Amino acid sequence: MKNIHRIYIAVCVLLGFVSCEKGRVSDSPVLKVSVDPVYEQKGDTLIFNVDDTIRFKMNGTNPDLINFYSGEIYHDYAFLEKDQILDAKATLTFDFCRFNGTNGRSGRISYSTDFNGQYDLESIRAATWIDIADRFNMPDGVPSQNNNSATLWYKSNNIDVSDLFESGEKVYFSFYMFDAAPNIWRTTIRVNEFTLKKEVVDDSELSQVVYAACSNADACSFKLVVGDGWAADQYTGQLAATGFYWNSKSSRPPAYRDGYAVTPPLTIDDKVNIGYAKAVPIKGVADADIMEYTYVYRKEGIYKPVFILKNSTIYDSKVTQQNFVIKIVKE
Repeated sequence: MKNIHRIYIAVCVLLGFVSCEKGRVSDSPVLKVSVDPVYEQKGDTLIFNVDDTIRFKMNGTNPDLINFYSGEIYHDYAFLEKDQILDAKATLTFDFCRFNGTNGRSGRISYSTDFNGQYDLESIRAATWIDIADRFNMPDGVPSQNNNSATLWYKSNNIDVSDLFESGEKVYFSFYMFDAAPNIWRTTIRVNEFTLKKEVVDDSELSQVVYAACSNADACSFKLVVGDGWAADQYTGQLAATGFYWNSKSSRPPAYRDGYAVTPPLTIDDKVNIGYAKAVPIKGVADADIMEYTYVYRKEGIYKPVFILKNSTIYDSKVTQQNFVIKIVKE
């Protein structure tokens, strides 16, 4: 008789356990997402204009969690578990100022791939320096004979220099300064905010700074290398927190002077890794049900937005997804 009671109790416990486990299992999400109204549709592709408000309707019971991937950069579900690698180009920008004197070609920019990296006059002069000043907004000539340098700055413009790095070799940039002749009113050169970036082709806002010559709070990372004429003037140029400054102690230097401001060796590739895709959470467990989610695309293109729907307990979870193809065109 005792054995019968034991069997009965064991069966009851087992049935209770199974019943309990069933209550712990989450249900698959049943929510259906639709787009209404649709501006135009071709096959499975929904077509909208740039800046249209797209309304995703939530039909049915909301799941515990809803995440949204728009299909744009950073939010492309195709890159949920792999890095998104974007094409990029090398761009260079700086501020340039030339004033006083008459030497309108002092301070032009060049580059070299065969400089040996020794910052002495002999090594620099032995290297091949290719002038690229005409690519930038730094025209020849001295705009003014006065000392008001603040009004004489040029923005170089954001210039594509990808071709300089195609060989994969280290690239050095240099500004070459020189006097027209001894005892002639000297021309002053200033360069600020020298910045090399990897600029994402499809979205310049995703650019990465590779080299900012003057990011150090104390001094610029240019190296100033000067010729013998500087000794007579007792002036060796200045490196500051924003850039470098070529001037002279006297307004008419007694000896011919020349010199170089040279960057460290620079390398850059044509890719930017922005990592895995990121979801936009639009509903959490504690949030009230939502009936609609709106989204606006600001650029033309074909996007594949995805909604991830998830019910979850501490024991398990059920996930479904709903996919769309949306084409954004100009109105």
